[in-house]
Amino acid sequence: MKVIVVIGACCYNKGSEALARGTVNIIKKAYPACEIVLCSGEKEFGAQLNIENVDRYVRRQAYYGGYSLKRGASAFCQLIKREDLADRFRYSSVLNECKNADLIVVICGDNYDKSYHMYNYMHSLNKAIRHCCKGKMIMYDCSLEFAHIDEAVIHDFQLFDGLTVREHISLEAFREKIPTMNCYYAPDPAFVMSPIKTKRVEGLIPSNSIGINLSTMVVDKQYGSDSKKVLAAYRTMIDRFLEKTDRSIVLLPHVMRNLDLKVLRELYENYKDNSRVYLIENEDLSAPELKYLISQFEFFVGARTHSTIAAYSSCVPTFVIGYSVKSIGIARDLFGSDKGYVIPVGEISEGSILADLTEKLYNDREVVRKHLKEIMPAYIESAWKVADYFKNIVEGNNDY
Repeated sequence: MKVIVVIGACCYNKGSEALARGTVNIIKKAYPACEIVLCSGEKEFGAQLNIENVDRYVRRQAYYGGYSLKRGASAFCQLIKREDLADRFRYSSVLNECKNADLIVVICGDNYDKSYHMYNYMHSLNKAIRHCCKGKMIMYDCSLEFAHIDEAVIHDFQLFDGLTVREHISLEAFREKIPTMNCYYAPDPAFVMSPIKTKRVEGLIPSNSIGINLSTMVVDKQYGSDSKKVLAAYRTMIDRFLEKTDRSIVLLPHVMRNLDLKVLRELYENYKDNSRVYLIENEDLSAPELKYLISQFEFFVGARTHSTIAAYSSCVPTFVIGYSVKSIGIARDLFGSDKGYVIPVGEISEGSILADLTEKLYNDREVVRKHLKEIMPAYIESAWKVADYFKNIVEGNNDY
């Protein structure tokens, strides 16, 4: 049994790393003796990740910059308008792995959100795999707003033998837009990733610290936000926590290469002389190590979806700054409502709305923690159960 797992990037994006680790573990549950090949779109990618149960790593593209015979051949095919042949050269490394694979799992996430402009990037490889390979294909872990499921997306998804969706808002949208598609609900695989204990960071006092994540995603205009208003709202929130609690405040990045640290450092400038506010600047932490640190917080406020998944799955009361349907959908699945648990970034103003909402949830934190402890075991078990869905797809069994 050979399985290919395709993901966009998982070396610096710790959410994607968590996705990859969770997916690999779930596949191993379905097929304990299988061979797993992990494919990433990153130029620098390989065994430095040291993901347990991954047998081999392969880059998505066969070339990155510079000249090579494959790059030249691909360019020539594009010149004569043979995109299909150009893609075979571009993706030759992963296609060679896929040719004798039994299952190809493409991790979707919300990559088809129109603000990402990733459709062509995704579709070109999906089409090449479908044309060259005989194995079953599953589009895994999707979230997408109803309006974004257009004819192009439908055409792409119909290349697959199965589709899994990680929250029910998107599930209902897919079932309405693609009624003939085999859609299956399964929570995000990052929920099953185990933490790995790491050295405690300065300022993080277990069960006596508040963790805060801020990302470039929520200060970008393409998500309807205003960076000055978002930063001002975060400052008001931190000031409120400092005033009304005796907790330390720890600012934590979740996507590296300075993507989160860039805005966290700007935020930290206001507090660098405050002995209760700390910034984690270590970008070498793995996804399981970050999950361990997040599990130590008494309360968490997160913008990166997978930082909040690390918190939820650790039963840490969590408030979410949302920028897509996935945040709202996951909150509704966990709590029955997103109200009081998520604020869309476009609704953040310079006033106290963020501080008010986070203060209210903080005050209710023990009720939230109790609820998470009650529902999380079954929720995580439902994430593991997608292993049976994989087996049914591979074996052609429609009993799911």
